[in-house]
Amino acid sequence: MAVHSDSKLAWAMQEAGFKCSSDEAAYRAILQQVGSPLSEQAVAEVLSMMAQTQHAANIQGADQMGLAGQLANIAKGGAATGADGSSQSGWHWLVVIDALKASAPALNWQRVGELLDHPTFSIPSQHGFTLLLSAYKHATGSQLPVKVVVGRLWNNHAGQLSFLRHAVNAPPELFSFELSERKLPPIEGLQGGKSPTGTPNQAWLSIDLLHILCIMVTDTNNVPVVREMVDHPLKACPEGWLYSMSGRREGCGLRQYSAARASPQPQADHAWYGSQKSKPQHGWQEAVASSCGQRYRAAVHRRSSDYLDKPHLLGHPPTRHAPSPYAPGT
Repeated sequence: MAVHSDSKLAWAMQEAGFKCSSDEAAYRAILQQVGSPLSEQAVAEVLSMMAQTQHAANIQGADQMGLAGQLANIAKGGAATGADGSSQSGWHWLVVIDALKASAPALNWQRVGELLDHPTFSIPSQHGFTLLLSAYKHATGSQLPVKVVVGRLWNNHAGQLSFLRHAVNAPPELFSFELSERKLPPIEGLQGGKSPTGTPNQAWLSIDLLHILCIMVTDTNNVPVVREMVDHPLKACPEGWLYSMSGRREGCGLRQYSAARASPQPQADHAWYGSQKSKPQHGWQEAVASSCGQRYRAAVHRRSSDYLDKPHLLGHPPTRHAPSPYAPGT
């Protein structure tokens, strides 16, 4: 099987196994073996490959430390040990990133992030997510830009959703939505002293994230994952979640699901269906807001009016890029 030149390094690393990242000399041997000049696409595929295979690595080391310990170890660049307490069962990504930067100091890391949108990208676990974000931050000094993952709908929809599934629950020091280009203001005055940002990483204040999820949920294959993602904010702070959703014009199925889960009153679902033709926003909001505080009800009405009367406040939708010219395995 022919391997695209930009995929050769990732393939060579996977073939050699974790030991090729054990130290600088071992990894430089892999670089020399491949021989091809380093491109942003090649580095993006290396990051993707390490993130995907780190999952299997830490399943092997699961008995040696708890999940929190494993993730902390990965974030610092370490690799889990095997069952015998000695064999390496993960990537020493610090070695990899330092060698890549030394070999190609002119790499455009913003472009590396954008090129994570390739056909084989997938984040199967928290282990891989932690590795990917930690490695990128070490390479650049800052987190992977929010715009890269919610600024547009990726060509690889499943890959993008696999990233966002972990991102919405990530600690802010690993990934935060604070710098989203389109973002809601904090929701002050929530009952019970709930945080005005919803979650520490401000995921559910990101209009860009909501826009992508509302598009994603129109594909039935994505519905279970999206519902799993929104269940946490619905349970933890239904007022905040529904406030965030109140301005969305797309993703009607997601609004319906949100209403049914957030409101204990059965008329919530009926109100959605009954008002779908005449009042696509207000009927749904009235039913759900009835179980929330007065301050929240006022906020819902205010946001609903703003977005229905002034749709430009939603900003421009994410743009679609042309299909990627890079296809591993061709």
